[in-house]
Amino acid sequence: MSQSIRDQRNVGWSRPFRVVVCVMALIFFFEPFLASSANDVAFGGHYRYLTRWNFTLNTVIAVWALLSDYRPAVKISPIVVSIALPMNTTVLLLYWGLYAIDPALVNDGGVPLHPVKEYYLHLLTSVFAFVECLYLRRPFASMKQGLGGLIGLTLLYVGWVELGVFPMNDAPCGTNLPDVCGLPYPFLNDMGAGMRVGFYTAAVLGILSSIPGWVFLRNRLWTTQ
Repeated sequence: MSQSIRDQRNVGWSRPFRVVVCVMALIFFFEPFLASSANDVAFGGHYRYLTRWNFTLNTVIAVWALLSDYRPAVKISPIVVSIALPMNTTVLLLYWGLYAIDPALVNDGGVPLHPVKEYYLHLLTSVFAFVECLYLRRPFASMKQGLGGLIGLTLLYVGWVELGVFPMNDAPCGTNLPDVCGLPYPFLNDMGAGMRVGFYTAAVLGILSSIPGWVFLRNRLWTTQ
């Protein structure tokens, strides 16, 4: 049996599932570019937010998976599949954990998203990614590549936020530190530089700590060769 076959499975519902997931992902991906929003005038737009980076990753996977279903020669990189699981886990835990404390911690200006958009971007898209990247495809075929890609993407986002978004925007501002403005999430603006470094470090460690759980599930769902 070839490696490509061992790393993926086809079931009766996989193609309809991928069609639905892909169509939904493309609708929600292009919606912000078609609708006017205050985010459009801020430097970085919607890409100030980790949610948008994560959703873009999920959209790439959804399109890639559907194309590969029709054209088997088109293959999803195992690095992308491995990054998706811990990245989606992090977005779910961070967003809903902070939301449970106070929605204003994650919603700019305290204005919530429409419920459909809220639950799609912060829950449903991750569930779809988990199905594709754990059940339909075998993740962590190369642990070294998966870890490298995950750490690289995380550091890229942190660098983008601190060196690009932060100095180029003057909102939102901190509540306790009203002179600190520009970081995408309100709670970050209530942290000094040292505290943010600690938060980013804890977040990276949290991302990495989810990997053993996903590897355990992979080993239960896939026969290792």
